[in-house]
Amino acid sequence: MLQESIHPSPSPRRPPGPRGLRFLRGLPDMLGNPLRFLRKVAREYGDVVSLGHDVRPIYLVVHPMGVKQVLQDNAARYKKSDLTTQKFKPFLGQGLVVSEGALWRGQRRLMGPCFTRQKLERLFPLMAQVTQEMLERWRELASRGQPLDIGEEMKRLTLGIASRTMFSTDVSGETDLLGPAIRTAQRYVARQMTSMTGLANYLLIPQRAAFRQATDVINSVVLRIIHQRRQSLDDKGDLLSALLLAQDSRTGQGMDDAQLLDEVKGILVAGFESTATVLTWVWYLLDQHPAVRQRLEAEAREVLGGSAPTLADLPRLVYTRQVFEEALRLYPPVWMTLRTPLEDDCIGGYRIPADSVVLLSPYVTQRLPELWPRPDDFEPERFTPERSAERSRFAYFPFGGGPRTCMGSGFALMEAQVILAMVAARYRLALVPGQRVEPLPLLTLQPRYPFQMNAIPTADSVLMG
Repeated sequence: MLQESIHPSPSPRRPPGPRGLRFLRGLPDMLGNPLRFLRKVAREYGDVVSLGHDVRPIYLVVHPMGVKQVLQDNAARYKKSDLTTQKFKPFLGQGLVVSEGALWRGQRRLMGPCFTRQKLERLFPLMAQVTQEMLERWRELASRGQPLDIGEEMKRLTLGIASRTMFSTDVSGETDLLGPAIRTAQRYVARQMTSMTGLANYLLIPQRAAFRQATDVINSVVLRIIHQRRQSLDDKGDLLSALLLAQDSRTGQGMDDAQLLDEVKGILVAGFESTATVLTWVWYLLDQHPAVRQRLEAEAREVLGGSAPTLADLPRLVYTRQVFEEALRLYPPVWMTLRTPLEDDCIGGYRIPADSVVLLSPYVTQRLPELWPRPDDFEPERFTPERSAERSRFAYFPFGGGPRTCMGSGFALMEAQVILAMVAARYRLALVPGQRVEPLPLLTLQPRYPFQMNAIPTADSVLMG
């Protein structure tokens, strides 16, 4: 039984998993289609799976109780794996994404108050404003019948929201430089993360110069804005003001410029790529499920009534949020998380040695048929309060869990509700026929091929002012 298999046993043993010829036969799938491979070994071997011991032991943990043990109960015994942090450090320095120990605890304590519901609500008008600007631009494209690359549109939108909410509108000209630079840096880090051999890393050498140049641009723009803001210390109501004014509740200290730069970069990157990726999948899923789309459109029309959304509308956009949560279940942007135990641990009766690699995959856990009936179906009703209360907390963890739960989850959920409602009230997005659909697990779980979609005005589309 799943519940029983997570209880520690008196004599921990090595987890089951593919070995010998079975392991070698699975290598092409593991390297070429890791999503399929991980689901397959979870079905065959159970809640904890050994994925090889030749160089460094790797263990896949899929059951919610095991995930909870790693991310929450025994979180102090684990650190982020060097396999990921070393690739991010040249870009994000010592920000929350990669820091550990006392530095991480201090930064988390200092930055937490910047992401309270009250602080995020001040950013709501900017989210709606940037989305409205996109819809105005779409109007001409839709009138010409020109398809949209919806993935690029969502990235452009969420980067605009991330930049505007971080820096406000007074530096929008400078933030135009950030978009191409951030994406160049991200592509390089993504290729590094997915490189499996030294030769692959060698082939990336020509791209290092572009990565360094992009990083220099980002650092220069952000530091210039930080220095300008330090001159006045006015609270402009954006995230940068919140970070500049933040003080540690224990020490009374704020952040110096170097640490602030790293944190701003981390927020910008996390604030646009992940949400844009999920939204891209949402529009595809809605095109494939007309009944869900029609219900979403009806809620948007009823709640918004032809106007731009207000904060008071958010609690009424119930189904809109459920649609986004279900898309997060099927296509979690962070599809894999790696942890390294600092000391031996025991998960499900199996010994997990220190300095090994523990792999957690929301994509796998959130599609376990034992936890999610019809796991591959798109059913937003799974996220009614009643059905959510029946599930284990870690059956669903697209934002992680425990002490390192993503601080930006509230921002992402608010942003998604705004975007989904405003677009659904105006347009039906229809996939251009004949396109291939396949997930590509890079840094985030993206579509392998671009989604070309037509923006079709809804029958009672109203220009929102």
